[in-house]
Amino acid sequence: MGLSNYGKLIMANSEFEKGLAFLGACYLLRHKALTEPQQYVALHLLAQGAELLMKGCLYGKDYITNRKKGRKIGHDLAVAYSECEKAFDLRPLRQHEVLQLQALSELFKSNTLRYSGLNDIFIAPSTIDTSLLERRIKCGVRLGRREFRKAFLAQESPATKVSKDQNVRK
Repeated sequence: MGLSNYGKLIMANSEFEKGLAFLGACYLLRHKALTEPQQYVALHLLAQGAELLMKGCLYGKDYITNRKKGRKIGHDLAVAYSECEKAFDLRPLRQHEVLQLQALSELFKSNTLRYSGLNDIFIAPSTIDTSLLERRIKCGVRLGRREFRKAFLAQESPATKVSKDQNVRK
């Protein structure tokens, strides 16, 4: 037996909320990030949060179809945004936003932000600009919250359904 529609919505919302938690951790760490390793970790948290945020929104829109797409998207933020763009009829990113997204996506999907390597010598994390991207992520948070609020209002939880059925029988 598969998940009910309400269960799918709960799972999608959980993915979205975990994305918000990663973003919150990113901003907390950035506030105190004094060393380059801490800055790399903050960037990783930003990318992880953005990934889960976008996948959660996609799953909330159509759980089954987008869950399969989610596996194909993997950790590619550019592909995830492209899917969100189609699903939610978003305006395309501007050129500077595209460059920031591609740069962060390449570092994220190659695990460069997580593990030590030559990047620690050649790439200073402070040179990776994500300011425009972060503005777009904040818009995504508002979109996601609005979409989940609408979806939850349209759905009845199984517990609510049972209590309504019991009142009808009385």
